[in-house]
Amino acid sequence: MKIAKYPLAIAVLSAVAGVFGCLIVANLIPERRELQQPLPHHLASSDDQFKTSLGALFGSSSIPGNRVETLVNGNQIFPSMLQAIRDAKNTITFETYIYWRGDIADQFADKLSQKAREGVSVKVLLDWVGSLPMEKALVERMQAAGVEVVKFRPVSWSTVDRVNNRTHRKLLIVDGRVGFTGGVGIGDEWNGDARTPSEWRDNHYRLEGPAVAELQAAFAEHWIEATGELLMGDRFFPAIKQDGKQDAQIVVSSTHQRNVMHLMLMTALAAAEKNIRVELLTSFLMPSPDGNCSKRESAASKSRLLCLEKRLMRALFRKRHATFGANCSRLG
Repeated sequence: MKIAKYPLAIAVLSAVAGVFGCLIVANLIPERRELQQPLPHHLASSDDQFKTSLGALFGSSSIPGNRVETLVNGNQIFPSMLQAIRDAKNTITFETYIYWRGDIADQFADKLSQKAREGVSVKVLLDWVGSLPMEKALVERMQAAGVEVVKFRPVSWSTVDRVNNRTHRKLLIVDGRVGFTGGVGIGDEWNGDARTPSEWRDNHYRLEGPAVAELQAAFAEHWIEATGELLMGDRFFPAIKQDGKQDAQIVVSSTHQRNVMHLMLMTALAAAEKNIRVELLTSFLMPSPDGNCSKRESAASKSRLLCLEKRLMRALFRKRHATFGANCSRLG
């Protein structure tokens, strides 16, 4: 056989392929950064110092004067987002991890294209991996209408070792005054009201008020990375007066800050005074291997854990979740 004439070359190629494979696997496994001990109950959630501490720890202060509306499932989420797009006068900035195909994907493409034809600045940032199932025709349709469609961190041979460094941000900001964020993806799977396993459960949030500027800043951070364009001026960051009663703190994480959201959740749990209601609407929750819950000594603290798996949880995670839930039940 001719292949036997080149044993050294075969060995070298095999070694290179092995190293290449190890790099990819190592990148796909999340880096573990866990708290070494439970957080103590130093500050109550009602304490002003608690807000100050959160601002210092996570780089964003609590902003007063907002209106926040909770939107549950696609029946509420998509009509509200599409109406905001229809109402746009100057700018639309839209970032998402998941943009798939189907009726919802078509509706968003149509409405964004329509606003671009009307002269509205429309910037769409799609994660390269999360939008792989998206029909190419939708991108071409939007671009033909004047929508700036950019893929975030496209994977190439030079970046394959960072293939897992994605954007999971889901942001829609209209005229710099109305913002949406939450867990919904642009796909028919999220349509409906979670009445069947084919209708996925999720929450999204509609914001009005000064906190919207923080959502815009999060979009601008990734937009300049992807395009080199800096978003500035009152078209993107208008002056917004306080027009609501709710405080809002926007915490932004990235691939080099993978433990930010975990620390924020643990800090909030440690500050609980009366009750805790945790609604886990993510399939990516990975409790620590021993399943430890944050131990609170306050007898008045009552916990309620609602874990909805979105039909995406795999057997790999189920055993760990079962241990986590059992330990939480034992602690009360």
